[in-house]
Amino acid sequence: MGNSRYPVRTCWRALQSAFYKTSPASFIRQFAKAFGLSPSAWRTQIRANQAAKLLREGKQAAEAAALSGFSDQSHMARTFKKVFGITPGQYCTMHMNTLRLGTRGPRYNS
Repeated sequence: MGNSRYPVRTCWRALQSAFYKTSPASFIRQFAKAFGLSPSAWRTQIRANQAAKLLREGKQAAEAAALSGFSDQSHMARTFKKVFGITPGQYCTMHMNTLRLGTRGPRYNS
């Protein structure tokens, strides 16, 4: 396992090792207090953001799902919709429209 291919797992292990002397419940409380999210919710956010980045780079949804640590494409799609409020397909369409129109939107590109 290289650091670049599994960034979530590597970071997760580092956090766990930092708190390994505490009980699991104590770790969750300390983590939530420090980051405002449970460890599980934090990991979900990281994976969804990684998938979004890969989709913006032009990766196919199945490849983005695998590289982001999701078990399959449908798992990524459900999580993506929960985190961002839109499907990966809608995200790609929106991102491509932004690239075509420029970063300032249609109103400024006359």
